[in-house]
Amino acid sequence: MLPSEAAHAAGLVTGTFLPAYEQAVHERLLAAVEAAHGRLEELHVEWTAIQQSSLYSDGTRLDPATLGHTEQQYLEESSVE
Repeated sequence: MLPSEAAHAAGLVTGTFLPAYEQAVHERLLAAVEAAHGRLEELHVEWTAIQQSSLYSDGTRLDPATLGHTEQQYLEESSVE
């Protein structure tokens, strides 16, 4: 609740409410960036393992003819976040 005096109300908004709002927005955005970064790290580890093993995650051998397509799928999945 804001006081009826405009100057006092403005002081509360700019000194208390606005900084708290900006901090909450910052924390929410930071959490989203951290989650996306974690997912990118997972994709990188998975893709590196696939490339090094020459096997898909289900154990079938990589087909060199479709390797570029598979890499493109990983890149597309990582760019959605």
